[in-house]
Amino acid sequence: KSKKISEVRGYTMGKQSGEAPRPCCVHMAPENAYCARVDSVVPAFLEVSREVASPAVNDAAHLIGRDPSKYENFVETSVVIGAKSTIGPGCIVAGAVSLAEKCNIKRSVIGEGCSIGTGVKIVNSILMPRATVEDGCTVQGCVVGPRAVVGAGTSLRECLVATEYEVGEGDDIRAETLANKSR
Repeated sequence: KSKKISEVRGYTMGKQSGEAPRPCCVHMAPENAYCARVDSVVPAFLEVSREVASPAVNDAAHLIGRDPSKYENFVETSVVIGAKSTIGPGCIVAGAVSLAEKCNIKRSVIGEGCSIGTGVKIVNSILMPRATVEDGCTVQGCVVGPRAVVGAGTSLRECLVATEYEVGEGDDIRAETLANKSR
């Protein structure tokens, strides 16, 4: 149950700097729970995702509700894995994911229903549900939003890709936020 800190300690943010008071909240988590503050997508959100996927005893793998595989990853049984594809330690791959041939996934979280093409490399990244990464792509240090499409032959490094955004084929993009422009 969350409580306002002002209810707990009588403190409100902003009073000392002359700003309008803003309540500051605290969450009292049970001892066996996992709680993390994420104030940025890169690197905080990626780091928390890696902690959850880690098979280490002191990390948050217990939240998944089962032990990691012998490869120290969490892969649902409904995942289709193509020939010569690998899913390394510290990965979570949700159900209904399709990996084509010669894919390499390292230290990443792949959401439900994602489609990953032939020869794709995904490292230190998060693919939200139903994202598509087409053939020959490299995705490193990125968060790819739900139903987004990364076009064939594209290289993304340290990018944020918005929901349903379509990245063009063959693009080489570094440290960008990719989102549809509002009208």
